[in-house]
Amino acid sequence: MKKKHMDNRPMLNLYPDSLGGTVESLCQILDREEFADVFSSVYILPSIYHSDLDRGFSVIDYDLEGKYASKESLKRLQKNGLYLKLDFVLNHASVQSPQFQDLLEHGKKSAYKDFFIDWNAFWEGCGTMTDEGYLMPEKAYLEKMFFRKPGLPVLMVEFADGSRAPYWNTFYQEIRQTADYRKRYLGQMDLNIRSQAVWDFYKETIGKLAGYGAKI
Repeated sequence: MKKKHMDNRPMLNLYPDSLGGTVESLCQILDREEFADVFSSVYILPSIYHSDLDRGFSVIDYDLEGKYASKESLKRLQKNGLYLKLDFVLNHASVQSPQFQDLLEHGKKSAYKDFFIDWNAFWEGCGTMTDEGYLMPEKAYLEKMFFRKPGLPVLMVEFADGSRAPYWNTFYQEIRQTADYRKRYLGQMDLNIRSQAVWDFYKETIGKLAGYGAKI
């Protein structure tokens, strides 16, 4: 049986707007004779999708950002014999995602109420309720946790009907007041891997990325 050898040529890592400006421009660069057989694969970071913060890692949805890429340009890239690697951000999503926007609009009646991590439900029986309406976990739990920012990773989410609930928010958050006195959120919300809706989302997204030609 013939053994398969690993292709040990380097992988080209890039943001879609940082080398040529678009994937189409990247294809033109890699078509040059001096780049023939230099790379085995190309890793395009997540600003290739619809995103709003964090250099693309705050993903709104996994549709292609048209100013950077198209399905045709990705196919052309792979015609050079390059494997395509794309990012899938498993642990959080932008507050502008359709799932979080549905939660804001419909509150606890939302089909996505468990798509994100309800802080109080997660810590039920493991802490005491604060005046602000979120559970303070016992010290024994907090001592074992690493936080990426000062304070607890909690965002008090205000729904359209005026009710509020705390949700887990490990990464960036910002709250702005709109002209109609409603809150506008910026940031990323942690996904709840105990939710079947999240696993359905994972499956759907992997299918979409595979449809773009991603092998990695």
